[in-house]
Formats: sequence, C-alpha cells, structure tokens
Amino acid sequence: MGVGGTYELPRRGVTIEGVHLTGTIPWMIRWDKDPSKGVHINAVWGKGRDRVKVAYQFHRESDGQDIEGWNEFKKGVKSLNKATKIKTYKQRTDEENNTHKVVFKDGGNQEDAVKAIVEKWTSLIGTPSPC
Repeated sequence: MGVGGTYELPRRGVTIEGVHLTGTIPWMIRWDKDPSKGVHINAVWGKGRDRVKVAYQFHRESDGQDIEGWNEFKKGVKSLNKATKIKTYKQRTDEENNTHKVVFKDGGNQEDAVKAIVEKWTSLIGTPSPC
C-alpha cells in the first residue's frame, strides 16, 4: 500500500541522505510488512542512479513479533489518510474503487496531499528508528 507522484522542490533543492535533489522529482512512499524487516516504510525520491531510497523500520518485540510496529503502521496510515484527505477503500464508491486511482475527500487535492505527506515524512525521518 502506498502513494506516489511528482513534487516541485524549492528553488535551492533539498538534500536527503546526502543526495542533493533539485527540480521536479518523482516520489513514492510504500508501507510494507515482510518476515525479514517486519513492518516498515519504503520511500524513494528522484530517479535513476541519484535517487534516494530509505526504509524506516519499527522495532520488533523480543519474541520476533511486530505487534507494536503493526499498530504504529495502522496509526500512521490513518494519520496520513486524514492529513492528505485521501478516501479509504471503505469510503469510496464501487466506481471510485474500480478506477484504481487516489480519490480525495471534499476539498482534497494532489498538491495539498503531497505537502501533507512531506510534512509527515519529515517528522518521521527526524525520529530515529530503533532498529
């Protein structure tokens, strides 16, 4: 489950993980859960060799389970859906679900959603991963 698009960076660009990005860049944030990493968020900014790829992992319990990470994952998805005004699948009509595109609640749009995601992601990557 994830979202993506393009974003026009500020004139001076931004530096993420030591890579300086400028102009309009593609981006993607994908929430994932697998046996080796547990619950994690993958993010990609830019394209080609200079793209930035980041994975933020939540910590696992001592028994190898990832209950807390899964709960944080669900909380994060709800928070992003609210901030971006993106309708959940349950909130969409059958017609909207059949388009396989992002559907916004009243007043929502892609530009505002991208800004909300950048803001949420900035606060997330500012918090050290316990892994």
